[in-house]
Amino acid sequence: MYDKIAHDYLFKVLQRMELPERFVWTVETLYSSATLTVMINGVMSSPFRVRQGVRQGDPLSCLLFNFAIEPLLRMIRESNLRGFQIEGLTEHLIATLFADDTTVYLSEHNDWADLKSILDK
Repeated sequence: MYDKIAHDYLFKVLQRMELPERFVWTVETLYSSATLTVMINGVMSSPFRVRQGVRQGDPLSCLLFNFAIEPLLRMIRESNLRGFQIEGLTEHLIATLFADDTTVYLSEHNDWADLKSILDK
């Protein structure tokens, strides 16, 4: 998923979360002018602009990915999805995240259509 995050979307999320303007500006500056070159069979491509994705291995990427996925997680948390009740926990288990892997847990009382509607948004 790191490579799927549209930069325009990411910048809007950072602004909506009311992060400091300087931080948002810095991220926009780093990403809006990002270019890559690719070498295939020893031949270097011309530079091209990167319009989506966060850089694999960049320490900032984990944080940016977390900001980018938070709106999805909020929709899941605020939905009618109940997930699983685990003994000893006060909250239901609805989703887990590890790096860029996300798992959503549906119980027999959940409707797949509810989750699909959230994912479509």
